[in-house]
Amino acid sequence: LQALEARSVDGIMLIDSTHQICLANPAIHHLLQRDTELESLIGLDLRQIIVPTSVPIYEQLIQRAYSDLDRTVRTELLFCLQTGAHIRAELVATRLMADRPPGHIQLLVRDHREQRRSELLLDAERRRMAYDLHDGLAQVATGAYQQLQAFAAGYRSHNPQRLS
Repeated sequence: LQALEARSVDGIMLIDSTHQICLANPAIHHLLQRDTELESLIGLDLRQIIVPTSVPIYEQLIQRAYSDLDRTVRTELLFCLQTGAHIRAELVATRLMADRPPGHIQLLVRDHREQRRSELLLDAERRRMAYDLHDGLAQVATGAYQQLQAFAAGYRSHNPQRLS
């Protein structure tokens, strides 16, 4: 499980009921552009790295995650980078099933910049393929039409009744 968490491209955190980070993987450290050690996130109140206007949204998300064991809840939040800049990311929260009494929430943080970049690349590739397909089909259809016209013009029937 630790190997999976360490290799994930999405940020993974585990927070307790006081919003303190108990576990963080290298991807979340990279996403937040921290220049300190990965362990510096451990014990930090997650609300300290969320843009203040996003904190109420985050708190509602966590409350919804605690209220239903079978529910995964998600929202978009602005996170504060160490540089002072902000990054918009999707936050997916799931309460750990084995956690009694409820206390820990697993958070998955997805960087929307990469997702948006992938969507733009995919859209550009779809347009290119549609253009190529359209042009290729148009050329084939035009060529077939011209060949049929040439064939019809040069065709002399052995049975004159078939042509009429």
